[in-house]
This record gives sequence, C-alpha cells and structure tokens, in this order.
Amino acid sequence: MKHRITVFLRAGLLAALFLLLSPGGRAEGNVLARFLIRPEVTRQDSVLPDGNTRVGIIRGKPLTAQFSLSADARTVIGRQADIAALLEKGTLLRADWRVEAKDVSASSVSFLLWPFGSARDMQQGKIQEGWNVWDLTGLLEESLKRDESLSLRLQAAEGGWASFDLERSWIDVVLALPEDACFPESWRITESELLSAAFSALPLDHWALQRYLDIADTIVFSRWPETGVPYYFGGHSEEKVLRPFAPSQPSSYYRSDRYYLCGFDCSSFLRWAEAKAGFTAMDQLDQIIQDRASSFPVSRKSSAEWMQVMIPGDLLVIDHGTLHTGMIIGTPRMYGITAEEAPELADWLDAPLMIHCGEDPFVHDRFASYIETLTYRIKITPPDGGVTVSLLVNTPEDAPHVRTAPWGENYGYFLLGDQALTVYPLSSCRKLAWLHPLRGAE
Repeated sequence: MKHRITVFLRAGLLAALFLLLSPGGRAEGNVLARFLIRPEVTRQDSVLPDGNTRVGIIRGKPLTAQFSLSADARTVIGRQADIAALLEKGTLLRADWRVEAKDVSASSVSFLLWPFGSARDMQQGKIQEGWNVWDLTGLLEESLKRDESLSLRLQAAEGGWASFDLERSWIDVVLALPEDACFPESWRITESELLSAAFSALPLDHWALQRYLDIADTIVFSRWPETGVPYYFGGHSEEKVLRPFAPSQPSSYYRSDRYYLCGFDCSSFLRWAEAKAGFTAMDQLDQIIQDRASSFPVSRKSSAEWMQVMIPGDLLVIDHGTLHTGMIIGTPRMYGITAEEAPELADWLDAPLMIHCGEDPFVHDRFASYIETLTYRIKITPPDGGVTVSLLVNTPEDAPHVRTAPWGENYGYFLLGDQALTVYPLSSCRKLAWLHPLRGAE
C-alpha cells in the first residue's frame, strides 16, 4: 500500500473498548461486552513474501482465501471466552470484521465474502460485497446455534486485486450480557502513548485530561498547562507555539497583516502527537480520504454506532467543503461520565469523542485572556480555536446550548460541570473516512 497509516495501539488501549456499560434502551442491569475472534486461515491461493494474502483476479486467474471461525474469543487483556456459552445468557449485537488492506489495484475494486462448507443452506442470501469491513453478525449467530465452526471465503467481485493481512485480522464481537458475565475493571479508558501524547496539548484543567489521568492512573506532562495549544493555520513547529507570528498562509480568519499566537493546525497536531508517541506520521488528508486502501468510509447518519467498529486512536478525516481531521478518543461513558453527573449527556454517553485542533469559541476566550497578560508591543489577535475535545453529533440541534463566536458563527455545546463540551455536527459533512484498522494485538 503506497499511502498507509502505521499507527499501532498497545493492547492496553484496545482493552478499554471490550467491556463497557450498556447504552440506554437495553435491559436494566445489562452491559455491553466486546471480544475479539481471530479467524484461522485455512486456504490462501497466493501468499506474498511479506506474509500477506493476495485476493482477486490476476491475468484471468482467480485468487481466493478461505478461513474459519470458532466460538472461542478473548479480550485483549487476556481473558478467554466461549461466545456460544455467553449467548445463552445474552444477545449477540454485532460481529464486524475489519481487514487491513496492504495494497490495491484500483479504487473501485470490491470483494465477495460468503459462507463456504457443508452447511450449504447457510449460503442462500448470505453473500456480501464490500471492501474491507464486513458484517458477520447473522452468519456467526447461525453457526453458533448449529454448534459448528463458520467457514468463509473471500474473492474478488469482478476484476482487480488487493493484498490483505488476514493473519493479523480480528472479528470484533459485541454482546449484551448480564453484569455478572463481564469484568467491570475494564469498563473505562486505559493508558496509551498515543492518547497521552494528544492529551498533553490540552490545558491542565481540561476535563478530558483530568479524567484520563484519574481513570487511566497515569501521568501526563501538560506541555502548555495554562493555555493548551492554539490553532494556527499552517502551523507545525512545537518551538514556535505561543509565540506571535503573521501567517504565511492566510485563510478566511487568519490574515497575513495580523499577528496570532503560533500553534498547530488540525493535521500538524495529529502528526505531532504521533511523533511524540513514536509512530509514523499520517499521510496528507486528501490522500487519506481518497485512498480506500488505508481508510474506511463512514456514514454521517450513524455516529451513535461508530464505536461498534472504532477504537480510541482511530483518525477521522472529514470533508465539509475543506478537510479536517481529529482523533477518536472513546466515549463520555469511557471517561466515567454518567447521566446523573451530566443529565444533558444522558442520550450521548456512547457517542464518539474527538480530540482535534479546530474552531472553538471557548478556546478563543481562554487565549484572549492569556493575550491580555502578555507585554508584546504588537497587537495579537486571539485564535479561533485550538486543541479541544468535541462530541460528534448528527445535527447542530442535538446540542442543548448555542454560543455565537466573535467571528459570527454559532457553536453548539453541552455543559459538563463548569466546562463546555462543544459538538461537531456531521450534517454538513460531504464525505467521511476513518483509518487505523484493527491490527494484531498480542
């Protein structure tokens, strides 16, 4: 794959997703439990030197792959689980297979996934066409009821090919179970170098940083404890943060005849966080949102279901006329927020949270106050935002409060104690893609 993300999460980061409190609407006393199933590859027509499997049609010859699933699963923190036995107590909600594509012949190539084996009646109407995410919920449930392993075959829908890392892929299984079937110590977020790096750009008193420190029981050095990092169009240098500069790349808000506090823009912030965590920096945003080999399309209408396939550390690229990007950091529930503590968030406890460097009128206020303490002789214009945490919602009307920024735009927000949690509505987005496929957590 020419353009790819090689940001990897430690097992501890993944573990936080596997056992959460259930969202509202399910039976009282149930929890949402998540497990991983690793498929066993039983046939590969073409294995590349790097160990990946090439699937498709090359010079008229079909190359397929076949694998099987059993009822055994485990959390990344090491606990084994018999999914069939757990289903006797609960309900299978989702089983999603995310496969990493290493290379691809064309942007339009797609693949067929279908049940294969002795249970032929399972094949009727079960063929799925997709790219690198498949819904295996019905197939897995049927195979578990039959008390037999599920055998699946992957082949190209038409021409073209792609290379898949099948040996390191996982099936993400989501179950609704009674509380006594789960492990409450893993309900919340856990430490990771990637999250720690991103959170270090927040001010010390930010609610998300404080929650992360308490729940993950870790230490994060806030690099700019009083202010956090301001937004600065075209900014990319840590050494220049909080120093006044006139932007060399003017935009609608950032004029070249004014001075602003230097900081990061959306993409340079994530590249900085990845570098601090020791990871390879992401590609350009236009490459990410166009390259299906390294990104997955997401629906702007189903953000409440994103966390069924997303994990903290996934990167989101948003096209809303211009391109923006942020990092998914989990959900309010994963940071210990409850409906009793924040009644306004009662229906949004399982919605995605995104840390990003972008517009936020409350961040603007913080930097306006900070600028008043400075002694520069030049006039400094406050930035229109900075590194902040936003809740991904469907429409602006989902937020109970609205703040009009000094530059005239309206921003929705929830109240979380004495701090505002701004929202990022998806209704105006033209195209969305997330990346960071689930990779081998050992």
